[in-house]
Amino acid sequence: MRRFFEETTSWGLLWLGAVAAAAVVFIALEELFDLHVENLGLDTVIVLTAGFILVYLHRLQGDDAATPGRMPELWRRLATTIGAPFVSVMLAILVVYEVVVLVRGELPRNMLSPLIMAAGFVGFLSTLIISSVLGEAPGAAFAPAEPHPWARRRSIRLARAFPLVLIVLLPMAGWALWVRVEQYGVTPFRAVRAMGLLCLAALSLMGAVRWLRGRAPLGWEVPGAILLFALAAAFGPTSAVRLSIASQRELIGRWLDEAGAGRTVAAEPSAVRIEVDPVRHRELRDAIAQLAALGGEPALRRLFSGSVEACASRWSAGDCLDRLGVYPRGQRVQLNPGSMSVLEVQDRFATGLGELAFVDLRREEGEAEGSRIMRDGVLLFRDSVAVFVAGKEAGRASLVELIAASRETHILPPRMVQLVGADGTPVAELAVQHLDVWRADGVTPELLRLTGAVVWRR
Repeated sequence: MRRFFEETTSWGLLWLGAVAAAAVVFIALEELFDLHVENLGLDTVIVLTAGFILVYLHRLQGDDAATPGRMPELWRRLATTIGAPFVSVMLAILVVYEVVVLVRGELPRNMLSPLIMAAGFVGFLSTLIISSVLGEAPGAAFAPAEPHPWARRRSIRLARAFPLVLIVLLPMAGWALWVRVEQYGVTPFRAVRAMGLLCLAALSLMGAVRWLRGRAPLGWEVPGAILLFALAAAFGPTSAVRLSIASQRELIGRWLDEAGAGRTVAAEPSAVRIEVDPVRHRELRDAIAQLAALGGEPALRRLFSGSVEACASRWSAGDCLDRLGVYPRGQRVQLNPGSMSVLEVQDRFATGLGELAFVDLRREEGEAEGSRIMRDGVLLFRDSVAVFVAGKEAGRASLVELIAASRETHILPPRMVQLVGADGTPVAELAVQHLDVWRADGVTPELLRLTGAVVWRR
């Protein structure tokens, strides 16, 4: 029984590691070279699974007794069977890709730095495990002259010397990341990637020096460096959040200055209309939403003045630009000056049995109700939702109370709304997850978009 659990645990973990490594390799081929290798990837997983099952069954039928120290053997197998070959293959793929980029004179892709980080950290972990196993003293009195013949494999030797290759690969990864930072600023994910690349650069330099001097690979330095850079990315002036807030604030200010827009948020959408490219408008909206999500109103007040509270919600970025007078070029001028409110639910719904259908309903501002009819399905109206069967209205639900309940908080209550027929019989229930509400002075709120789910009664 002990042997069964040992072998099942060992080969189960090894299979998971092999499948994960194969997945990363095929993702690299697809993302870097645009190769359609999905079917080949599935075939590889099937072959790996079959191979591991055969080896696992063979090990179960073996005659050797269960060993008491199983975890070191498991880690050795992970490092030598999966880690070292994975690092060798990934380094070959990355070297070929960087040569192709240099020959073609194109920009490196965004996936380059995450793939280099994956290969780098797996490589350092594998060398750490391998050096620990090789450093163990023989346990038996009559040990073989060469207790670890697997250490002569080419993949093991390459894995131990890979810091030299990483030093060559890292500059292009840093360049790829820097290009995105110049275009779209620092985000928490890019800041963490930058810290990871700096950590790999430091470890690669130390590892290369030790390898050239013929000394043992890095040991405690690997987890120590990872911990140091992780703390730097989490706390203090170099934290990912602080760097992102400062970068997004600078980026938004530069884009607004280029457009000739001010930084005073009006109480209502501005009468001044500054048109920018639709792509730049979307980038501005996303950057303001990012800044609001990271630092809230205090971070926005260091950039804007006036009614900044209107921009504090990440869902209000479009309204914030309207109040700054910045619009996408070619957008239709709204007949009624107003503002868009985005309402979202933040809790679960409780509903009965029925057939579930997800819906995403839209309509144009000022669209007349008489012009909207369909044979079968659900339609969104100014303040209600109606369901049609065979071209006739079978049920309707008013959303006026739901809109009123969320006016101040912009949070929709998790309330099921009944779609009721003309005779008062419920035909379905509606769970409203998201609402876009257009509000204008002197006009009742108008629904422009609804997402949610309809539960049809059985």
